[in-house]
Amino acid sequence: MKWFSWITWFFVLSLLLIWSSGYWLWSQAVRGQFTQQNIEVKQQLEITQNLLGNWQQSYRLNLGYLQKQLADWDPVSVNNPLLDPWQEVDDKLSHALWQDPLLAYAVLDSSGRVLRLSSNQAGNLFAQTQATPVAEYFLPPLVTADQWIIPILFRINNQSIMLWFDASALKQQIYQQLSVENSLTEFQLISQQGELWTPSLYRRTLLARLGNQSQTPIKLDKFFAKKPPEDLTLSRQRFDSSAAWSYTSVFLAMQKQLRGAAADYYPNYMGRPALAAWRWSDAWQAFIVIERDATQIVKQQKSWWRYGIIALVGFSLFLTLGFYLVQRRLQLADEALITDETSFADEQIPAAEASTVPIVALSELETSAVSSPEVSPEQTHTVLQSATLSASVEIPSLVANDAAASVPVADYLVTDYPGAVEPVVAAAELVVDAGATLVKEMPRLQVESWPADGYRQSTQQRGSLSLALQPALTQLVQHIRQKLPQHEIGLEFSDDLPIWVELAWSSVQRALQYLLLQACIRAEKSEIIVRVMLAEQQLLRVEIIDGGTSLTEGQWLSLLHPAGTAKDDVIFRKIQRELNSMAAQLSGVSEPGGNKMIVSIPIMVLQHAEEGVQTELQLVDATALLLSPTGELQHLYRRLLRHTGLELMPLDDAEQFMNWCASQQQQKLDYLLLDELFVRNDVALAQKLLQIVRRYFPQVQLLVITAQPTQWRELVAPLQLRLLLKPLVNKLLQQALLSAEPGIFAFKPQKVWLYQPESLQYWFQEQQLLALGYQVLRVSERKQISGLSANDLVLIPSTLQADEDLNNCRALVLWTCQTFSELCAVQHGWLVGQGTSALSRQMFVLISSRQFVSSR
Repeated sequence: MKWFSWITWFFVLSLLLIWSSGYWLWSQAVRGQFTQQNIEVKQQLEITQNLLGNWQQSYRLNLGYLQKQLADWDPVSVNNPLLDPWQEVDDKLSHALWQDPLLAYAVLDSSGRVLRLSSNQAGNLFAQTQATPVAEYFLPPLVTADQWIIPILFRINNQSIMLWFDASALKQQIYQQLSVENSLTEFQLISQQGELWTPSLYRRTLLARLGNQSQTPIKLDKFFAKKPPEDLTLSRQRFDSSAAWSYTSVFLAMQKQLRGAAADYYPNYMGRPALAAWRWSDAWQAFIVIERDATQIVKQQKSWWRYGIIALVGFSLFLTLGFYLVQRRLQLADEALITDETSFADEQIPAAEASTVPIVALSELETSAVSSPEVSPEQTHTVLQSATLSASVEIPSLVANDAAASVPVADYLVTDYPGAVEPVVAAAELVVDAGATLVKEMPRLQVESWPADGYRQSTQQRGSLSLALQPALTQLVQHIRQKLPQHEIGLEFSDDLPIWVELAWSSVQRALQYLLLQACIRAEKSEIIVRVMLAEQQLLRVEIIDGGTSLTEGQWLSLLHPAGTAKDDVIFRKIQRELNSMAAQLSGVSEPGGNKMIVSIPIMVLQHAEEGVQTELQLVDATALLLSPTGELQHLYRRLLRHTGLELMPLDDAEQFMNWCASQQQQKLDYLLLDELFVRNDVALAQKLLQIVRRYFPQVQLLVITAQPTQWRELVAPLQLRLLLKPLVNKLLQQALLSAEPGIFAFKPQKVWLYQPESLQYWFQEQQLLALGYQVLRVSERKQISGLSANDLVLIPSTLQADEDLNNCRALVLWTCQTFSELCAVQHGWLVGQGTSALSRQMFVLISSRQFVSSR
């Protein structure tokens, strides 16, 4: 090819033109977008400045009128003991037509000493207010969690009055003027020291990263226009302070000029790209700044750049292909021209001689490599290995030339097993050693297989899961209550109930769910009690008691042995077949005022009740009051509280409860348990009732038994409530009674961290964990595993045992293995092919080992 020709220069110039044009178009689009945004920000700055000026002017008029009214006022000159000398200023200030709510005020003498404080809040505000000598009226604003407070100072005679107003309406009015679709614009007042005098839109994120550093009673927020090392909205790191951070580029520009705009997108005090315009205000002695978030704009510009690069690369490849084709055609034309000008007769080769020109084949290459003394065995091995890997189709034909060779083709194909390519190299070495005519038979590749006893064990345990019994049954009852919220279902566990068991949970879950739904239909509006106990050492007994109409023997016979073709009958027969397959028994009996369905299920106890870490609760000297409607649930609550040693008095209606409270003068009350049915799910009524109890008994601990904790969430902090999620069980009750902090008490699923780079394997393992009731948390990067605590559970592929990032891992690790050899090489491992049953068993072993270590 002629690289230094006119077509080459045209190709180079075309590439330069395409890339320069693409960059120019991108830069013009970016600059045009920036200019438009900058113009809008400047316009919003003008609007905000005029709005603040009008607001200040109206306050100047009100303050001037107030000064004339209090021109002759002097509280020191009042000698009448019957008159309050401060009554006049209180009336004038309280009846003035202020634009904003007046929070407090203070009266100062000429030396700045406080003569009068309107309230305790005035003292706190006065301690935090910064008085600037050049301020005419308006002092530096104060920013708290809920308010934006603006202090105003004006003088009367030889005294000064300082007022504090809540400027939330002003802030809302400003942001209404700044609201633009698909853009986040922030109004700021920045002092000469870089402090933000206005509430930040990112207050929660800043407090989470920097913490609330203020120790004042009103908890002022103090944030500065400093540039963080990273985007704080995406960061999870907590910084001690922002003192070491440098100021933003816009604030440095403010110190040099009193008005202007950002020259380009800059990282603001949150580390996010933004653009801003500012102007100095003499009335506030601060900079008025309008800042617009440019994160989406920068992302859009980056996407433009990415797509532009892809388009330019495509055009360049297309141009390169055209250049190659043109060069190729020119080269062929030059070769044809040279052929025509050369004498072909002098260089012509006879036909017989031309037919004997040798063509080098793979077999001849091997023979020549063996017979040639100049070629070393190492070089021959390299040549044969490369030739064999590049032309694998010819390997069987080579081996087939020898009658003694019987190696199948499949043995030479690359597999997932390590060392699978070694037979190919070994075959080439045999050819070198024995010549071109002798190839010995190669041994077949031995594939690892699962042992027969392991297969039988996994087959016997198919469908049996190891799980914690109480959380699983509690979640099942909660699921039924979500489907039928009008029914109340109580759950009662016996004291000897094992913690971990092994049973065919999927079949048991379907059976119990169906039986509970049928009991709800029979009970209509009555309560249902589910009792779970250990009938024998390896036999679980579940009793479902409903308050419906008692069934006759004929009805029980048709219910337990349905023969119809209805959908419910078909489902019930299928459930009976599943129970029979696991040697479970189903029976029923009628009781006074209800029916009892009994399910006996064989189980394998993995962890007995006495083996678990439990806390014995005995509150001998404490008293408790139970507010619950009469019925089976009240008896269940009483049985649960009987183990605690509490002195219990159940009440049935609100009037009886009010009379009881009025009669308690010297009595004490430690705990109050309120079922939401007592107040008919009326949260407002319950709030009044609990406030009355708190008035009579200030130290009482309030416990609310509810099925919808979200409705009570607002009352948790003011009333210090402990919300117990229905169904109430003994473990949750003990936790709530022993807890020193309010909150929601419910069974939470065990968290499991999962690291699996392969998407298909991750989805499969995630579904296995979700089927067992675990909460799956994804680990996206390998370095996150080393930061887990000792109480965390994590699933990691066994191929990463030698990874350096996992050496400092303190969490309990379950290795996921693909082969039996990988399973034998780890301490806690799960062979993925064994399925959910083996996974549940390994999770039990892992959790039990953690409980054993924590108990020690």
